[in-house]
Amino acid sequence: MRYNILIIPSWFPNTNNIHNGIFIKKHVDIIASIANVKVAFISESNSIANYSSINDSVASNYEIFNIDLNKSGSSKYLYLFDLFKTFKKLNILIQRLIASGNKPDIIHVHVAYPAGLFALYLNWKFKIPYVITEHWSGYTPVDNRFNNFSSSIKWVIRKIYKKATAHSFISKFLKRELIKLNLSTEAAIVIPNVIELDSTRQLTNKSNPNYGLCICSLDDFSKNISGILEAVNILKHTISNIKIDIIGDGIDRAKLESIADDFSILNKHVFFLGEIPNTEIPDQYSSHSFFILNSNFETYSIATAEAICNGLPVIVTRCGGPEEFVNDENGVLVNLKDPFDLAKGITYVIQNRDIYDGELMSKNFLRNYDTENIKQGFNQLYNSTLDS
Repeated sequence: MRYNILIIPSWFPNTNNIHNGIFIKKHVDIIASIANVKVAFISESNSIANYSSINDSVASNYEIFNIDLNKSGSSKYLYLFDLFKTFKKLNILIQRLIASGNKPDIIHVHVAYPAGLFALYLNWKFKIPYVITEHWSGYTPVDNRFNNFSSSIKWVIRKIYKKATAHSFISKFLKRELIKLNLSTEAAIVIPNVIELDSTRQLTNKSNPNYGLCICSLDDFSKNISGILEAVNILKHTISNIKIDIIGDGIDRAKLESIADDFSILNKHVFFLGEIPNTEIPDQYSSHSFFILNSNFETYSIATAEAICNGLPVIVTRCGGPEEFVNDENGVLVNLKDPFDLAKGITYVIQNRDIYDGELMSKNFLRNYDTENIKQGFNQLYNSTLDS
């Protein structure tokens, strides 16, 4: 049976940010192959000219309804008024779906807060059950944003989780953290992120073992790119031709470029390439010899997984999610916030590059991340919801 699924994501690619929640879209693409999918993406807007409108667009084989959460002010009462207007738009959407014979069987929330607030409302108004797939790192102890929320927001999030019929997480690590916070239980299932590969990818060992790659947002608090710069500054004395390309953009780019310049490694040993289209990422994997992730916390890390699947050994911090799949066969784990240990890990991979078999790494990794397994996971999530 193909269920009617209304997906409400907290993040989703849009005209303002095409990379926003791209991993959620990949989940949605998979779900659309087993269910009839509609997406209601509720995003903030400063314009109130079209507050009653719902803009429709088609992506792949599902419809996207872009709903503006028009912010008219920062006060508590104005925010509640803004929510009321958004609830009104959701009413319009659900009535349209009911009239067309497409009333949702299940609402699927991706990232519980704030999207779960709207699922709570629809559950109360139309008696539609909802499930949650969580991606957010804010529940992890190093990130700790959940604990820094006000008591009222934490109460709302707990309510969202309590009323959900089922939960899924992208890693065992994230599931454990939510259980510790009494937000979820052992009954929750793990459905990993989707790994997309270029069929023409090259998995042979690369000719230049000193050529590394990092793909991340330039947010130093979470990604600790400055730690990579410190490690390269250490290594430049022993590996004179080391070169690291950093792909991505973000709030700390200028600061990081300044640090690299102070170390005299900018555009000599470290190159900030900015954002590049997703279609060009496979070429980056094929032209580098190893991959670095120096994050302080991660719930999964698609870039690390893709690097392994493209035959690159990885040097990764013990930051959570990646610890479930990084092992001696495909890379090394290093200590958090320790540029000397990171430098040691990079040195080991460079000196032992020939021991990493790209074909074997990719084959063994993908065994646990097959698209069919992900489909089965979502079917299990939906079946258990309607059975209960």
